[in-house]
Parts: sequence; C-alpha cells; structure tokens
Amino acid sequence: IAGAIATTGTYPLDLMRTRLASNSEGGGKVVVREVTNVLRKDGVKGFYKGLGASLAGIVPCIAIQLSTYEASKTAYLNVLHGRRGDDERSGEGEKIGLAASTVLGAFAGGFSKLVTLPLDLCKKRMQMDMARGPIFKTLYTVARKEGVLALWRGAVPAIFKTVPATAITFGVYELVKQLDVVSSL
Repeated sequence: IAGAIATTGTYPLDLMRTRLASNSEGGGKVVVREVTNVLRKDGVKGFYKGLGASLAGIVPCIAIQLSTYEASKTAYLNVLHGRRGDDERSGEGEKIGLAASTVLGAFAGGFSKLVTLPLDLCKKRMQMDMARGPIFKTLYTVARKEGVLALWRGAVPAIFKTVPATAITFGVYELVKQLDVVSSL
C-alpha cells in the first residue's frame, strides 16, 4: 500500500521525467512547454497517464521482491545449517550476514524487475502518448506488432539500476534489524 501511495503522489514527476528524457532540447522552457502541453491536451488527469500500468507493476514488483528475498533467505539459512526442506524451522529470527543479504536482495530485485518489466514498458508508452487504452491491450499490441521479446525492451539497464538498489536496501534492512536500531528509538 505504501508503494502505491508513493507512486501516485510522485507520478506527475515520473511522467515529466519520461517526457523530458525523450526530448532533445533542454532548459526550463522545455519543462514549461511540456507541462502546458499535458494540461492543454488532457488537463490535470494527463499527469497520471499510465498510472494504472505503474500501479499494476509496482504492487506485484514489491510483492515478488519481498517473497523472493524471504524464500531465498530461508533456503540460504537451511543450506547453511544443513536443514532439509521438510524441516519445520523456518529460519525466522535467525541472523543473516551483510554479504548474504545484499546478494539475496540483488537477486530478488533483479528477478522481480524482470517479471514486471512489461508493465513498466506499458507505462512508459502511455506516458509518451504511444499507447492508449487498457494495459492488456497495450501489452498485446506490442507483442503482436513488435514480437514478444519487445515487452522486455530496456531490460538490461532496468536490471542494472534495480540490482544494486535492492542489494543495498536488503543489506541495510538486515543490518538495522541486527543492530536493533528501531526499538532503541
């Protein structure tokens, strides 16, 4: 829920970032022109073009990321302690090192981004007025006209951006848990 609220609140900035990144001109006049164009063409709701695709992507992305991290952490702890898969001990509450948490976090982030990247592509196309209508119609049209692999266009830079960010996030998360910083506040 927090991710959805944050995405909605900052979405106009994401829309403008995408539109400005595709513009070869620079400077403040371009920003004013783009804002004016959006308002003139679609009104305030124009700043939320592609929000549905973004929310449809962020919610499963975070869910996949967290569940992948927790599942891989449990598997890692089971291997580390020589437990079999049917062992009832889950590893909950066990400490995991900084190196392991960053590697597992990187894996979780990369995997979740790869799975949800087609929704990100859909969002960007909607932001650029390259697509209109329902999310699944856009995905179907891209796959039919450009091939299924086109849904993962931009995967390499997207994963290169996500992997270090989630590695750091989960590394810091485990470190803070171990230092018990929150309960001392």
